[in-house]
Amino acid sequence: MELTVTQNHILHRDMKAANLLISNNGSLRIADFGLARSYDPSAAINANTGSSRSKERRYTNCVVTRWYRPPELLLGARNYGGEIDIWGVGYDYNPSTLSHC
Repeated sequence: MELTVTQNHILHRDMKAANLLISNNGSLRIADFGLARSYDPSAAINANTGSSRSKERRYTNCVVTRWYRPPELLLGARNYGGEIDIWGVGYDYNPSTLSHC
């Protein structure tokens, strides 16, 4: 059984073309976990409510290769979750699927 990065509560934090391995049948594999960090998804909920636990999720915003960096990191966000990885995958994966049409 395969588990995804988000099911294991891991932030990859460097999604880019060089780290996304796409097979001929469209299967996506992720490589290079050098910037990866574990995270607590319940802290994401608490960050929005102003709970003291939100301090646990303060990460640097100087991650992800600049060209693949999501807008919230460009604007200085330090509380983030798996959405930054989804941005990087979408940035690369969508154009590659459209080019095969």
